[in-house]
Amino acid sequence: MNYEFYETPAELARPDLASLRERMSEKSKSFFAATFPFLKMSEYEYILRCLTETNIQDYLAVAPFLDKLNSPKVLDFGPGLGRHSMWVKTFLKNPTYFGVDISPVSYQIQNELFKQQHGVIQDYLEMEQFGVAPDKIQGKPGEVWHIPTWHLPKLQDNIDCVVATFM
Repeated sequence: MNYEFYETPAELARPDLASLRERMSEKSKSFFAATFPFLKMSEYEYILRCLTETNIQDYLAVAPFLDKLNSPKVLDFGPGLGRHSMWVKTFLKNPTYFGVDISPVSYQIQNELFKQQHGVIQDYLEMEQFGVAPDKIQGKPGEVWHIPTWHLPKLQDNIDCVVATFM
């Protein structure tokens, strides 16, 4: 993995930037430690720093709008490693997160991260396998939903923010 580090622009910075960095860094460290136990922190410290800063910048770009909402709903197209879920669940007030992906490999990786980082998740594929998948998907505050792309039409909820990276 290659990453580049860019300092948070002054236009986005807030007085609590150091606190945000610390909270996101801890969240990212726990992800790396659980996902890559064979690596020493010194081997991913730079990537961790880049990931932390990128997540903070993504949050700060939408914070003026989303921080005003109680229980915002965020839709993430192609969550990759699920990094948007980290800042959504760390910084927003009681959010509902919907991760939507088409790739089976990515879906499996995201499922692991979502469960590790957020505990219980609403996985539409698992619900479908057990015959309990809802006809309509409407998230409740605090929930993390994982939805395969072909079931996106079942998401019948008002979305406050849509994020996508490298789509």
